[in-house]
Amino acid sequence: MLLSAARRVTVAVATFALACLVAGAVAISAHGASQPQRRQIGAAELSSFKVVLTVSRGGPGHTYQGTLTARGYERSGSKWKLIAAKRIGAADSWDWFSVATCSLTATESRNNVEPSPPVIRYDSISVSLLFSPAVGCTRSYTEHWQPAK
Repeated sequence: MLLSAARRVTVAVATFALACLVAGAVAISAHGASQPQRRQIGAAELSSFKVVLTVSRGGPGHTYQGTLTARGYERSGSKWKLIAAKRIGAADSWDWFSVATCSLTATESRNNVEPSPPVIRYDSISVSLLFSPAVGCTRSYTEHWQPAK
């Protein structure tokens, strides 16, 4: 009698654990379906400018391609504030499995000397990407961001 009660408790606990695992898998699957799969392939950080390169996996029909995005951030106190996100190349034009950063250079343009003529401040990157192992690295792409300050 005591053994069968222990068995019932064990079965109940195992059933509950299995239900939790299934519910967790469904939640993760549902979250993954609504958000594109994304991975970071490069980043550069200076004193008041940071850029992060990510590739987002393509949608239906573009399973093996991805879209590359460069997000530029400016320092705001002790945190980073997004300036803008810019797409590098065409949408779904990068090989999801092999795209990588060959070189990434970030530049800040600041006018710290007073008095001086007005200077248009901007932050920029120059990035060369691995198109595929067979083809090699691409030409350099350049993007500019104008900070709010």
